[in-house]
Amino acid sequence: MRHSGWYPDLVVRLYAHERYRYNALPVHESLETSGASIVALAGDLQHLTCRDLPAFQRKQLQYAESWAREHHRQGQKCGMFAIISHTYGAFLKTWLLRAGFLDGRQGWLLAVVNAQYTFNKYTTLWALNHAERGNDL
Repeated sequence: MRHSGWYPDLVVRLYAHERYRYNALPVHESLETSGASIVALAGDLQHLTCRDLPAFQRKQLQYAESWAREHHRQGQKCGMFAIISHTYGAFLKTWLLRAGFLDGRQGWLLAVVNAQYTFNKYTTLWALNHAERGNDL
């Protein structure tokens, strides 16, 4: 993926394990690098977190549930308009604003998967809010 918001994905990979640690975020944890000098290396690193689309979607579903639970814990609410607008917004952001169309079929699929992930986040949050009030889904 050269577009769609995935490239370049600058991530600190090499660090002194005894000095630096990852934060405790349940999704997209990152290395705490305060006080460290960061040196960019030349070239690209192929980072394959999932071997196929179904595995990627399962991972996204877990991330969506974790996101929704955290936002529910923080008291965030959402309605049907938020679900719809964020879902379509995620697709348009990936496909148009981040030029996902330049990645061809894979860019289109990524835009759909991002929209699906966003839909899952907000519908899970909506469901948690309704379950809390004792309402049926």
